[in-house]
Amino acid sequence: MENITNSINNMREMYRRIFKECFDECLAKIDNLNSDDDVSNFLDDYYQQVIFERAELLSQKDLCKCICCGSCCKLACSEFSPEELREKSHNGDEFARQFLSVFVPYSSKEDARRVYPDYIEMLENNNVENVFFYHCNKVTKDNKCSDYENRPQICKDFPDNPLALLPKNCGYVKWKEEVQEKALRYRALIDILDALRKNK
Repeated sequence: MENITNSINNMREMYRRIFKECFDECLAKIDNLNSDDDVSNFLDDYYQQVIFERAELLSQKDLCKCICCGSCCKLACSEFSPEELREKSHNGDEFARQFLSVFVPYSSKEDARRVYPDYIEMLENNNVENVFFYHCNKVTKDNKCSDYENRPQICKDFPDNPLALLPKNCGYVKWKEEVQEKALRYRALIDILDALRKNK
């Protein structure tokens, strides 16, 4: 991945700017309302609108396709250890169940570093600890899935977020770059509206 730390820092700066713009916009709209009921209705309606528009944005991913770079198969990260994922799966967590059906842990961080040195370095530079690294045993030497027809939903949906870190050769980078600013705007609006709705 090309200079991941710079990409993350740029995204943080963009989010800060967008968050302030969205917050100011929301306050300006609220200031023009006449009653608490009007504010409450606005917050609920606007929240639903943002959720709908965000879903539309995610659907644009279908205009791109996987080019079999193998990145998502060769390095998956989780804040949860294999034991924690097994416990979550046992307790009904569907994502954990699917994740464990595909990914196995690397034997060490150094093994993961050989696959994605830039990513591991970025985590270390940002003092990110307690990250567990996994890979899929079903990926072939030509970066294809040997059990493609039976792959779980988490594989079918990847990437499910245009704010995810993607290597520059991923087939979904174009989508990410085209919608990233809008995605950050929707993320900011959801965060702001969530907070305002809780305090109404």
